Amino acid sequence: MQPHNPTAMTIADFCTKYNIHRSTFYRNVKTGLMPPIIKVGTATRILVEDEQAWLSAQRITLH
Repeated sequence: MQPHNPTAMTIADFCTKYNIHRSTFYRNVKTGLMPPIIKVGTATRILVEDEQAWLSAQRITLH
């Protein structure tokens, strides 16, 4: 059996991972500050590749 490698995560999992409130997440989605969300049936998900791209964009470079 191969290990499970999820390709999408729930909003709750994302919020827990980054210690943000769900309402903060949705407010920031509207302004483009969070990774894009997708609908899978009635479920809302974040693709892992979008999470990784968002995380990379959060880096601050000091000169």
